[in-house]
Amino acid sequence: MPAALRPHLAAVVAERVEQVNGLVRISVSAGGPEGKCARCGAVSSRVHSRYERRLDDAPAGGRRVMIRLLVRRFFCLSACCPARTLAEQIEGLT
Repeated sequence: MPAALRPHLAAVVAERVEQVNGLVRISVSAGGPEGKCARCGAVSSRVHSRYERRLDDAPAGGRRVMIRLLVRRFFCLSACCPARTLAEQIEGLT
């Protein structure tokens, strides 16, 4: 889908689309280089780890749709912030 139709998802990179046993599985990741701490607002590009989130989406063509989102955790670099790590958020998706 063109980014102009979904500008809030412009930073999302579609890695793979598969159909498995009537399920459409879409693997995506965030394309941005950094994350922002929700507590203090500090921006970080220092990656702590990665994990996968599975999001159910509305059915398409009578098939169940699942989004597999690879999420990065970043270190919060602010010394005065109580958060040590932060997970990236994709507005409109997570």
